[in-house]
Amino acid sequence: MNASVLARSLEARPVSAVPARPVYRKATVFKKSRRVATGLAAAALVLLSTAAPAQAAVLSGFTLRPTGYDLCLAVAGASVANGAHVIVATCNGGAEQRWDWDGSAQLVNAKSGKCLSIEGGSIAAGAHAVQVTCVYGALEQGWSQEGYLRKNHKSGLRLSRLDATPVNGGHVGQLGPNSGQYWGVYS
Repeated sequence: MNASVLARSLEARPVSAVPARPVYRKATVFKKSRRVATGLAAAALVLLSTAAPAQAAVLSGFTLRPTGYDLCLAVAGASVANGAHVIVATCNGGAEQRWDWDGSAQLVNAKSGKCLSIEGGSIAAGAHAVQVTCVYGALEQGWSQEGYLRKNHKSGLRLSRLDATPVNGGHVGQLGPNSGQYWGVYS
């Protein structure tokens, strides 16, 4: 743009030179396109909201071990029952000690196909870890990884050994910050 054109565009105009109201043009093509796009977006939203979540394991067959100990996170008695307690046990390579992460923050036991959860959905410190039928989106079944820590989505507390000294059969649950919360991932 040259200087004279720029200067004319910046000149003050008398009020009478400005139209009294804006001029609107009909844009029926745009209205139809907008209606079609809105309809397609609504249909896509319905399809996405009813689609089942993907259940393929992102990381599978790993063990979680309290750092510094030859113990593994395991389902007590190799149980497949709902509500079975999760403990630390001497590592033996069994499926009850192997876990899959499905990408949605759930830790799924390889033997039972059930999710690591907190008993009764409790938010209390000291509540025990159990396995239950996986429910997509259940906060008490959601775990985030922060380095060596596993944090429960519902309570904000960390997966922890509940016994001061880790022993075979020791209880696992959720607690506030302490030294029994560091878990290594092993394949």
